[in-house]
Amino acid sequence: MGATSLLPGISIVNHRTVEGKNAVIVGSRVAIALDCGADAGDAEPAAALFAASARASRYLVLTHGHGDHAFGRGAFPGVDVIAHARCAAVIEREVGRISGRTGAAVEEVRRRAAWPTIALDGGATIDLGDELARLIPAPGHSEDGLALYLTGRRVLFAGDSAVTAIVPAIGDGNSATLVATLGRLIGLEAEVLVPGHGEPVRGQDAVRAALLWIRSYLEGLRQLCAEALARGDDPPHIVAMAAYDRFCGERFPVPHHDMPRRHRATVQKILIEMTER
Repeated sequence: MGATSLLPGISIVNHRTVEGKNAVIVGSRVAIALDCGADAGDAEPAAALFAASARASRYLVLTHGHGDHAFGRGAFPGVDVIAHARCAAVIEREVGRISGRTGAAVEEVRRRAAWPTIALDGGATIDLGDELARLIPAPGHSEDGLALYLTGRRVLFAGDSAVTAIVPAIGDGNSATLVATLGRLIGLEAEVLVPGHGEPVRGQDAVRAALLWIRSYLEGLRQLCAEALARGDDPPHIVAMAAYDRFCGERFPVPHHDMPRRHRATVQKILIEMTER
């Protein structure tokens, strides 16, 4: 873990969950910490940069409320937390999941969470002093997704709406919604993409290609599932048809981060979406 400089005033902070990325953005008047990891240990490198900025106005912005993004609140005492209006409900569900998985007391987990103090029903713009930061609703990975876009330098912080280390996860979201979100993010024509997990992408053409691959991956799986269901194929057969090598082999030729399992989970979630609607 540690921080690296992406551009002047922008630091990327690695955390331990699947090549996770937090960020600190320091403008001439306002500083933003983007996400706070799974606990204070994840958040401390970002918090140190944040504190050193000495800006009078400082905010912690959450891209969404999942356990690896929103539970390092202790590193940011007294700072307003900006998130989507649905984020508190997502965090509440995560509290139960984390408690059940780790055995930690529910109240202990709740205290670690970055509960929103400023909830957004839609988008918002923060004037950093020398640049504008747009907060853009970006659901699909989760219902409370937010992306942050620096309009001057055209840097997109996509959260888990766009990841480069793994296939997109939709277990807590919806594939069709994420496809629509990706279309809007592509339309921004960003010059730099900072994913929620994985390495940043530089250059407008490379960013567009990365976002298009994620969208086409989901669209391809949705088409296969829809056609197979229309033929009457059963779900296990459809999952087998959607082979990892067919959809991910060129993008992720060496399985890592338990990728075949992640791919299967995405296929299974799409099948659930299509059979339960």
